[in-house]
Amino acid sequence: FSSHLPVLHIVHIHSLSSNSASHNFTNLSNLLQGHISHSHLLQVHARIFRVGAHQDSLIATRLIGHYPSHFALRVFHRLQTPNIFPCNAIIRVLAEEGLCSLAFLIFKALKSRSLSPNGLTFSFLLKASFRANDAHCVKQIHTHVVKTGFVVDSFVCNGLLAVYAKGLRDLMSARKLFDDMPEKGMVCCWTSLIAGYAQSGQTEDVLRVLLSMVEENLKPEDDTMVSVFSACSNLEIVKIKKWVITLSEFIDNVDSKNVGFDSVNTVLVYLYGKWGK
Repeated sequence: FSSHLPVLHIVHIHSLSSNSASHNFTNLSNLLQGHISHSHLLQVHARIFRVGAHQDSLIATRLIGHYPSHFALRVFHRLQTPNIFPCNAIIRVLAEEGLCSLAFLIFKALKSRSLSPNGLTFSFLLKASFRANDAHCVKQIHTHVVKTGFVVDSFVCNGLLAVYAKGLRDLMSARKLFDDMPEKGMVCCWTSLIAGYAQSGQTEDVLRVLLSMVEENLKPEDDTMVSVFSACSNLEIVKIKKWVITLSEFIDNVDSKNVGFDSVNTVLVYLYGKWGK
């Protein structure tokens, strides 16, 4: 029994040491939460290096979020075995600076690190491509979205839809993506498509999508209606008459309890005013 005491003592010391290191890392990561001054950030970063915590993925993720891209990349490239979180963080930083090509290079390197992207990875990538207005990058991201099965993720699809419709104004690709979406219950997806049509001056398509949306018993948001009214303000008088009739018939045939009923009625009143009737 006594011969095992030294071994047990060593194990206990090792356990205390591990717990202490873990506790220290947690404290350091907590110091990086929220907004901190640059001088305080540098002090915390120096302390992280002193205790060897710079390889911790959570700490690295939070550090990356506090730095501009050139410093954030240094933090990221020091990581030997990062998980997906610091990868997402660096892609996000690059996205905010519109560095789409560099963000996509980080994304492509995930495979070599045996890491799989998640919804946030694609959201940040799409943000980068939107800012850069890079059609080639968007097409590559779209390909990877399909390959990795995220085409069924409504949030990822809406991000892709927004880039096609509002960024690139590639309404053919936007409409195809929308039509192929297995789930169309998110109002933001309809709003992105409507906004794309409105920005391109395709008012009648705006109204068609609005009616389809209401038929699905979805309530347009304020952003949706801003795009609708913006489009209607440019409608020619001949087409106003046509759409007054179309909307009137729609109102007559749709259940007044439909959550989108009032939105369509508001557009109808607006068009009546423009028509002078």
